[in-house]
Amino acid sequence: MSAGRPNLAGMTTTEDRVRALEVRVDKLETWSGPGQANALSTSLAATRAELATFRRETTAEFVRLRRELTTFRGEMTAELTSIRSDMQEILRRLPPVN
Repeated sequence: MSAGRPNLAGMTTTEDRVRALEVRVDKLETWSGPGQANALSTSLAATRAELATFRRETTAEFVRLRRELTTFRGEMTAELTSIRSDMQEILRRLPPVN
């Protein structure tokens, strides 16, 4: 996931999501009044759920990226091997240098 722009699925960026969580945590009340403890508990539970979702999505994205990079590495290795072989054949066909 790239920071600074939405990904293809239209999801918000990692930076935007973290900022939103920071705002929510910044506004948590520390005093207790009628209903405040329940509101704080609900807010904390929601924040934890969002972080858990974020962690799952981020982990899945890293796994996908790692698979793509592994595939790319294999393709590039095969391509370089082919190029090396072609270059050796070209050099073999050249006339000797006097």
